[in-house]
Amino acid sequence: MSRWFLAALVCPAAMTMGPAAAAPAGGATAGTQADAPLYEVKENDGLAKLVVTVGGKAIATKIEDASVRVEAVADFDGDGQPDALVANDCMGNGCLVTSSIVTVKAGKVVVAEIGEAPEPAAVVSVFGAPAVALTDVEGVRTFALHGGKAAEVAYDASPALKPLTTVEGLDGPQTGEAPPPQLLKVDVDGDGKPEAVRCAIWERWGSLVCSLPTPGGGVQELSTGCERFGPLPVMSQGRRMFACGRNQVVRFDGKRWQVGPWRAAAPAANKPEGATAE
Repeated sequence: MSRWFLAALVCPAAMTMGPAAAAPAGGATAGTQADAPLYEVKENDGLAKLVVTVGGKAIATKIEDASVRVEAVADFDGDGQPDALVANDCMGNGCLVTSSIVTVKAGKVVVAEIGEAPEPAAVVSVFGAPAVALTDVEGVRTFALHGGKAAEVAYDASPALKPLTTVEGLDGPQTGEAPPPQLLKVDVDGDGKPEAVRCAIWERWGSLVCSLPTPGGGVQELSTGCERFGPLPVMSQGRRMFACGRNQVVRFDGKRWQVGPWRAAAPAANKPEGATAE
C-alpha cells in the first residue's frame, strides 16, 4: 500500500505530479535575466565537472565524476532564478547515480544532494511547481528545494511482492570472491514435479544471476539485476512467475524469461503451487 507524507512546504490539498521540461540543449539555463546562472559540464583529464557561470564568473563545483549530466533546468525554489538538476556517476560496475539540485544564493553556488539510485532523479510537478522525484527499490521520494536544501515532501512506498520463498543477493557491490550459488526447488511448469533453479551472486553488483528451465529441457541464464528472487503463486504462459526485487517480476513470454514491471495477475485458473528452498 502506498503511503504519502507531506511536509509543511506544500499545502494540504491533492498532490498532482507529472513530467516537467527537460534541460535546454547544451545544459544552459533558459533564464532571461542577464545575470541568470549558466550550468555547464566541462571535461578535463578524463573527468567531467559541473561549472556554474554567475555574472560572467565561472565557478567550479564539487560535482566531479566520470559522467556528469545536467538533467533539467527549472526554478525549483521559486526565487525567479533557474536551478539545475544534475546527475553524476563513475560509469563502472556497481556505480549508483547521485542526483543533486544546484542553485545560486547570494552569488555562491549551493549543491543540495538528493540521493543515490540506479537511475537519475526526474523533475515532476507538485501543485504546479517543479520538484524532484528519486526512485529506488524502496519507492519514490519527492523533494522540493527550500533555503538551499533539499526537503523531502512526499514518499510513495513500492509494493512488496510476496514470494513463496526467496534467495537473497548482497546489499550493494562487494569485493572478493562471490558466495556459492543458491538452489531453489520449484515446480516451474505446473506438472507437480520440482525443477532446480540456481541463482549465483554477481558480487560486483550484489544482484542475482539465475538459471531458469525452458521448454524442451533447456536452461536460460538471466541476469535479473535484483537482490531478491523467489517464486510467486501465479503462472504465466504455463510457467511460474518469480518476484524480482520488490516490484518487478520475471515471467516467461512463451519463448524466453524476461524481467519487467508487475502487471495484472494471471487468470484464476492458475492455482498456487508450493515451493521449497534448499
